[in-house]
This record gives sequence, C-alpha cells and structure tokens, in this order.
Amino acid sequence: MGKIRKKALKAKNATSLLEEEIFKLVASDYTLEVKEFIKDNPHLKLVLVNYPHNEQQLASLSAELVQAGKKINNIILLSITNYELILSLKEEYLICPICEKIYNQKEVVKENEKFVCPRDSEYQLSLVATKKYSDYIIEYYLKNTELVIKKFLTTNKLSPSSVIQLTVQKKEEILAGEIQKNLIKIIDNFKNFYNLLREKNKLEKERDKALSKLLQSIIDWEVFGGSERKKVLEEYKKVMADIKVIQQHLELELAGEVADKAEF
Repeated sequence: MGKIRKKALKAKNATSLLEEEIFKLVASDYTLEVKEFIKDNPHLKLVLVNYPHNEQQLASLSAELVQAGKKINNIILLSITNYELILSLKEEYLICPICEKIYNQKEVVKENEKFVCPRDSEYQLSLVATKKYSDYIIEYYLKNTELVIKKFLTTNKLSPSSVIQLTVQKKEEILAGEIQKNLIKIIDNFKNFYNLLREKNKLEKERDKALSKLLQSIIDWEVFGGSERKKVLEEYKKVMADIKVIQQHLELELAGEVADKAEF
C-alpha cells in the first residue's frame, strides 16, 4: 500500500505533510489507484497490504472490483493478543505514515527531531506527528478490523475460513522477519491453490466437450466406427484422470492450509 500511497502523494505534488494531513492518510480512499494497477496488470493476483482500513474503503474497493470481474478472496489478519506487547512496540518503535512499516525510533529520528523513513528520505515528517500517527493507527486498527472482516465476509458470502490469522507472541517475530516469512508462505500457498483451481476449470471444460462427443458417438452409432468410438472414449477417460489428479492436489493444498493455520 505504501507504493500506492506515495504515488497518490506525488500526483498531488505534495512535498511535505502537516500533522492533520498525515492523519488523513489513514481514511483516504485509494480505490482509483488500485483500479489503475489492475488495469495495467490484468493477469496478476493482487495482494493489498494494510488496506482497506475501514468499511467505507472496503465497500468502495469491492464495488470497483466487481466491475472489473474480480473480488477479494482472502484476508490475512496479523493479530497481537498481548496488550503489553502492543505498549512495548508503541514505546520503542514508530510506524511510517507513508510506507506503514515499523522502525526503531533510534534509527529513524534525526537531530532536528524529524522522522525520516529509511526506505524513502523524500519526506521528512515531524517526530511529534509521527508518534501521534503511530499511536493513532494502532488504535484505528484495533477499532475497525473486526468491522471490516465482518463486512468482507457478508459482502462476498464467504465463511470465516477465508480469514487466515497470524498471531504475534513477541516482537522478535516481527523484527527477525518470521512473520514476513509466514506471510510469504501463505501467499505462495494461495498462488498454488488458485493455479490448480484454474487448471481444474480448464480441464472441466475439456471434459464437457469430450463427454458431448462421447454421447454423440453413442447416438450416431452407425456414423462412428468402432475405432473412432474407442478413441473418443479414451479422450474422455484421460480428461477424467487429469481432473482426478488436480482434485487430489487441491485437497492436499487445503489440508496443508489447515495445518498451517494450526501451526501459526
């Protein structure tokens, strides 16, 4: 989401941000920017990080995705159940308002009391405003996450299993990259699953054609010779065997996903 947010700021020729403008970043609607990305990359699966933040953003994004023939299929929820850990993170770390990544205060605060993102020094933000933003965004997430998920499930008519939860027990999991690795693993599993699903759909279309041809050979018994009927039957059997293999792979992917959820 950081890339989209930065692109939107550049489009407005914004070179600096006041405190009130920083807070507005949270509630800003980036549906048009997402739409533009989908238009430029129609065949890619899109993964949105830290977006949408609220029900209004979700409704706007979902409506636009419907027009593009797409929808949100899954949510990966990062959960910190230990409130003491949340307080510890708030004291030691800052969340960049632009890229929304977390950084140790000692590494990003300059002598002039400005916050400078290590990934992008183009924007130097007020330290006071950045601290307020960090506190605000955490509280904002805690307040809105449940509402967004409920809206997501009802809008897309999905079961709670569409939400995969990663629970953080200690800050080292974030800082050492363990959470990032688990996220990548889940996303890769999604890619494999949907690739298999597309292949299954393709084979089912081939099955329908083969079945139609097989039935026609039975109806037109005199037209189709014995060797021709045998060939049609073999084509149908092959497609059914391929579908069975794909179905087995899909079941293994689903079983792996359940195991991953239990592990995480």
